[in-house]
Amino acid sequence: MQRLTTRSIASYLIQRSSSSTTTTTQTSQSRSLFGLFQKAVPATPTPTEPGSYVFVFGRNDKGQLGLPTNLKPSRPSSLPLDAFRGQKVKMIASGTNHSLACTENGQVFAFGSNKDGLLGTGSGEDSSVPVPVQDLPNNIVFVACGERSSAAITQDGKLFTWGSNKDFQGGPGSLGYPSSKQATPNQVVKGLEGIIVKQITLGSMHAVCLTTDGEAYSWGRGAWGRLGRGDSSDSETPAKLDFNQKIVKLASTKTTSGLVAEDGCVYMWGKNETFLLGADSTGTLFGGGNFDGTSAPTRMGLPTDDKFVDISIGENLAAAVTESGEVWTWGKNIQPPRKIKGIQDVVEIDVGRSHMAFRTKDGQVYTMGDNTYNQLGTSSGTFNTSDPHLINGEFLPGHPQHVACGYAHTFVISNIE
Repeated sequence: MQRLTTRSIASYLIQRSSSSTTTTTQTSQSRSLFGLFQKAVPATPTPTEPGSYVFVFGRNDKGQLGLPTNLKPSRPSSLPLDAFRGQKVKMIASGTNHSLACTENGQVFAFGSNKDGLLGTGSGEDSSVPVPVQDLPNNIVFVACGERSSAAITQDGKLFTWGSNKDFQGGPGSLGYPSSKQATPNQVVKGLEGIIVKQITLGSMHAVCLTTDGEAYSWGRGAWGRLGRGDSSDSETPAKLDFNQKIVKLASTKTTSGLVAEDGCVYMWGKNETFLLGADSTGTLFGGGNFDGTSAPTRMGLPTDDKFVDISIGENLAAAVTESGEVWTWGKNIQPPRKIKGIQDVVEIDVGRSHMAFRTKDGQVYTMGDNTYNQLGTSSGTFNTSDPHLINGEFLPGHPQHVACGYAHTFVISNIE
């Protein structure tokens, strides 16, 4: 079998993204080309040339991995160096069916489903290769994906959103301005006048952003108290949460949000789907599942004296990291919250629907949870695990710099020297 180099894959992908007149014959040839290595593990040749690579694995039915949809990598598989026009990716964010990549040059690329303008390209076409997001400044430093929307933050703290702003129930969504659908990025202005934003997290139909002053603003659908304002009212534009200390980090999923405060404690609010609210400060679990919740940030009872510094929430699971690098998790089938054994010195974590990825101080990457779509990178869809699984090695070379989880897929940025 002819060996396919990273460069040949790159050339093919660039051709796909730059041509809108691919013939049926060319399409057949392309499918044949990828068919040559589809049976291999990983789905693309492991790179050996120096560079910063984006490795992907897991669900790819909409091209959310940045690879053609007929590729379903069960091991970490690299995107070509030229996939992002020669720019180095520093951050990845991913939702259910689409993904965003932010480069060191401040540009944003999108790939996957373009339903309701998720990719921000101004068209309705999906893309399984990274394409530039339109109408954004060239100084983006942070990106986020929700189920129905996307967001980006500039170096000077301006917030842009795009995608869908409504669903079948009506009411406002996560865009932060009056528009049912936005096919290209638009700045959120009203409610954030004079505010410098540094982080945003997107739920299904709500959003919460963090300012440089350590304050949080929320907007969108208010049902189940997901806006954290003490009631269930909707809000089309951002308004500040009434929280009496500075906030360090935010996280959200469909109808639930959480934060880490400067006191080192974790606070949760919204719907208690799959016990995502965990236990309150007295150690009592929040009631009986989906029908209980809280409409204001409520301190969790996590049995440790270590301060927390990071948090991530998925549809079924949540996790938080302490200053010493320990990870605590809670949610579906994990009641009450527990410390994850077999891992230490964690400096980064991200949670998908039912799986997690961790990066340690020495550059090791671990995954755990559901592996139905090979999102753990272990090559076996039956290998679900409640313990961390190390994936560095033959299929993930170099020095990992960043991990990110989508609904059922995973990204790792790794530098090969």
